[in-house]
Amino acid sequence: MSTPLLSVRDLEVTFRLRGGLLRPTRLLRAVNGVSFDIAPGETLAVVGESGSGKSTIARAVMRLLEPSSGRIHLDGDDVTALKGEALRRIRPKLQMVFQDPYSSLDPSMIIADVVGEPLVVHGRARGADLERRVQGLLEHVGLGRYHMNRYPYEFSGGQRQRIAIARAIALEPKLLVLDEAVSALDVSTQNQILNLLEDLRSELGIAYLFISHDLGVVEHIADRVAVTYLGRIVEEGPAERIFSAPAHPYTEALLSAVPVPNPRIQRSRQRIVLPGDIPSPLAPPAGCPFHTRCPHVMDVCKTAMPAHTPIDGGGSAACFLHDTGVAGGTRRAS
Repeated sequence: MSTPLLSVRDLEVTFRLRGGLLRPTRLLRAVNGVSFDIAPGETLAVVGESGSGKSTIARAVMRLLEPSSGRIHLDGDDVTALKGEALRRIRPKLQMVFQDPYSSLDPSMIIADVVGEPLVVHGRARGADLERRVQGLLEHVGLGRYHMNRYPYEFSGGQRQRIAIARAIALEPKLLVLDEAVSALDVSTQNQILNLLEDLRSELGIAYLFISHDLGVVEHIADRVAVTYLGRIVEEGPAERIFSAPAHPYTEALLSAVPVPNPRIQRSRQRIVLPGDIPSPLAPPAGCPFHTRCPHVMDVCKTAMPAHTPIDGGGSAACFLHDTGVAGGTRRAS
């Protein structure tokens, strides 16, 4: 990998939950020791079930949530050390598109003001220049000048997400954080937005941190994938290797649930159904966090935390099935 655009090291996000009269204050560790890099122009997808910490990672990178510990470096700047005006100065490099296009746009503002607001706030444009740039941004996402004086309620969900993307790229960011940005859309609209994101990446060189629970979507857009479980990354690597030869039992289970367009292949596939639910982050299990649901659990999994082990084909997996060296997707007992 080239010099990372975004470098996250040992990120932790902890929430302090107030107790009642007879209950003590409890700590919820939503993100626990997460590390990853994103190169310029690269798409890293962070995937996992609900409650695995994906959106918390995204909000911590944006500094919408304060990390409890760890470091986040963006284009050479230590984001975790910045405050006030210093943090505001790097905001143009880092923008976000939220999940719900129905609530992420101010319903009282016309689209010209919605898209132009970042340019005004950061002193980039005003007057006729602002109008010209807003029109250009809308055209970039497949809309036009005739949309500028309309309100958000006049648009479909896909059009609203295009408007949100136009607003996000207004300041020419180097990294776009997309938090479930297509999950609220129907399948055909999802494909349109994914194609738009690919076009923008090619034209503008933007890198993406793509948060999603939908591996079918991730397969089409990601260069690399990080699989999260209970606030930890349990496997990461090139998307091609993850989808063709998953190394972690949790990744295998997630991929087995992704439908295949070919009915004959779909009928012959074996679905891996995991027992139970994700444990509560208020009381995580000892040892490997996945051992309570893992079909290959061993005694060591119940007491020790597995380290990340390199996997043939790229990336690594935090699993004792691969703790004796490069395993290449085939299981190896400890």
